[in-house]
Amino acid sequence: FVGVLGLRLAGSFETFELTVYDWYLRLRPDVPTAARIVLITVTEHDMRQQGTWPIPDATIARALDLLAASRPRAIGLDIYRDIPVPPGHDALETVLRNHANIVVLTQIGLSAETSVPPPAVLRDTEQVGFSDVVVDPGGTVRRGLLFLEQEDSTFYSFAFRLALLYLQAENIGPRPDATH
Repeated sequence: FVGVLGLRLAGSFETFELTVYDWYLRLRPDVPTAARIVLITVTEHDMRQQGTWPIPDATIARALDLLAASRPRAIGLDIYRDIPVPPGHDALETVLRNHANIVVLTQIGLSAETSVPPPAVLRDTEQVGFSDVVVDPGGTVRRGLLFLEQEDSTFYSFAFRLALLYLQAENIGPRPDATH
């Protein structure tokens, strides 16, 4: 018993335990999907049809404008747009500025080389969320960060920003726990 406990505390069983945990999660019953969430993807066919990658700013601006016309609670643009992709950069900036329910992506990174800034028009706004993740030993991502603190700044995750926007219509938001 002491030998097994010592091996466990030393981390010898961690890979096995994480593999069993992942297997256990896959055994859970499927959860019905919510019809309130729509995922729009860019496929290989879309890229061939556009004839270019990355997708031009004009195309993204038009898609976001069409989505915003249906008045969703939140729209997430999960494509880095730190560098303008002509044509249509001004149109994209206008759409992003005019729709406060659009959240764009950034990557905080460990250094300037590994970070990706958000579009300049949305820097330092609440319409930006990061996509950084914590990778466990073995290369598996099992945790999602809600926020990061770096120097004097606090950054919120892309998913957290979208959830806050979505729940805002129901007057649900983060607040401190009454007992702590």
